[in-house]
Amino acid sequence: MVLKPKLRQLLKTLEKNPEDILTILNLGEIGDPQAIGPLINLLEGDHRDDTRELAIYALGSIGDPGANQALGRVARDKNQPYKIRETAVAALGKIGDPPAMKLLIKIYEENESDNLGASAATVLRELGVHSYYGLPDPKG
Repeated sequence: MVLKPKLRQLLKTLEKNPEDILTILNLGEIGDPQAIGPLINLLEGDHRDDTRELAIYALGSIGDPGANQALGRVARDKNQPYKIRETAVAALGKIGDPPAMKLLIKIYEENESDNLGASAATVLRELGVHSYYGLPDPKG
């Protein structure tokens, strides 16, 4: 696997300083799927919540389905802080492929009565899923 020079530089910086916010954001911005593994490691590692949240954001920006399972695990984990879970829901929406949509439906079903369920419902509607039987009507 050949890494582009910019990606190689960012990954080296991330390895030296995993809490480097600008590096994390830049990895999302360049959108190279080869950054998914290091970003998932950051997400699943023992890092500050803001760092993990930015890793999720970057994964959503890359938009590659290779991040679906990690994002789904985080979003469904009730031991995670709410903001982390909500950001994972939004990232799954950015990916928006059928497996991401299935994860969003599971998240909605598991959290139907709380804010995370409402966030998942909103993302699903934005993806064009209006007829799923369990989604509340946004008009009340």
